[in-house]
Amino acid sequence: MAGTDIQNRPPYDEPLVTMGVKAADPKDTSRLTEVLREMTGTDPVLEHGPASGWGTTVLRGQSVPELDDALSRLRKQVKVLADEPRVMHRVTVREAVSGATGEYVGKSAQVRVVLDVEPLEGDGPPRLEFVNKAEGVSADHAGAFQERLWQFPGREWPLGNVRVTLAAGSSFQFTGASGGTSAIARAAFGALESALGGGNSRLLEPWVNLTVTAPQNPYEGLVASCLNSRDALIMEQQVTGENVAVRALAPLSQLHSWDAYLSQRCDGKATSSMTFHSFQAASAEQQQMFDDALRARGRL
Repeated sequence: MAGTDIQNRPPYDEPLVTMGVKAADPKDTSRLTEVLREMTGTDPVLEHGPASGWGTTVLRGQSVPELDDALSRLRKQVKVLADEPRVMHRVTVREAVSGATGEYVGKSAQVRVVLDVEPLEGDGPPRLEFVNKAEGVSADHAGAFQERLWQFPGREWPLGNVRVTLAAGSSFQFTGASGGTSAIARAAFGALESALGGGNSRLLEPWVNLTVTAPQNPYEGLVASCLNSRDALIMEQQVTGENVAVRALAPLSQLHSWDAYLSQRCDGKATSSMTFHSFQAASAEQQQMFDDALRARGRL
């Protein structure tokens, strides 16, 4: 029977896919929370958290099959409604930017943030690098800045494959006991908006290593056709006995309902496994949707 091996964990353990769930009956919301807490407590990758909308919880995992499996287990204990899975993207800059500036001036805080931002290339997990070259900025304030930095522009599109340098000209001045963290965040976000503005943002999507194994005759061509239909890049084919193993790289966003599709096309004779590969530039259509969403939120 066709199926994706969700037990073969990749070394990258951050969630890649989200799914919104809520109790079909609002009276079962507490029960849903309890069951989710038990499930995520025993799964090293699966996690959950609140989402916008009353009673809605977001499930996060590394693949659609994993979330489908979690949803199946969940429905055995409580009736739930579920959204379509959504792939989690990351954001970097297209070209390096120097001197991007953001400021916050309040009664108890004056913060000026100057950033140098540059993209990082390479396969593997998304890289986030922070360098502090600002003079007179304490380690505590630099740490608070870095913590807030990775929250931009939000849980839906965190930064990835980027190096951010807190540059000379940055200054953090506080006269009160509170408000410092908020002031740092506002100034940091302003500087990042400047760096990512003007069409300089690049949306990244996760790609996975995908291996499909099936009897060579008559399914070798069908497997290749299935992979091509999902924009996969076929890397190699290896014949062992009567079976052929086709290895490919594929965008995770194109693998919704992959198991069912593969099973239907190959008469249930193919098996599939996937592991995380890297974050690569998203399609032009996804990039446009991202730009439109940020403009609607006033972030670009």
